[in-house]
Amino acid sequence: MIATNIALSGVQASVARLNVSAQNVANANTTGETAKAVTAANAIGKTVNHAYQPIAIYQAAAASGGVTAKPVPAVPGTGPRYDPEAEQADADGNVEAPEVDFAEEDGEQRKALFSYRANLSVIRTQDQMMGSLLDTRV
Repeated sequence: MIATNIALSGVQASVARLNVSAQNVANANTTGETAKAVTAANAIGKTVNHAYQPIAIYQAAAASGGVTAKPVPAVPGTGPRYDPEAEQADADGNVEAPEVDFAEEDGEQRKALFSYRANLSVIRTQDQMMGSLLDTRV
């Protein structure tokens, strides 16, 4: 049963990694106001639109075996992007935008898929071994 529990935690971590990566890709163009514009907006009491903060997964070994996956803010999260026609653009034409690397996110999604398949293979093999053990005649 221990192998199944370890593999199940791996499956859950893979799902978390895939969800976070998909969320990052979906929100890659969610921009907001730059720090300079936020300071000016706060001075006049204006509502501030913030850019999407990309998320990363912190994956670590669990004490009981397996892994844990915890979402954490990605560093660096956002940076300026030149878009003078955006509604949130400051005087210099910059908006705050998430720093999402699509190639890196593609790699994360592929690693999550391979990890998911590998852990399911462990669960399937454990199930077959238990079935063979129960079919053994004395």
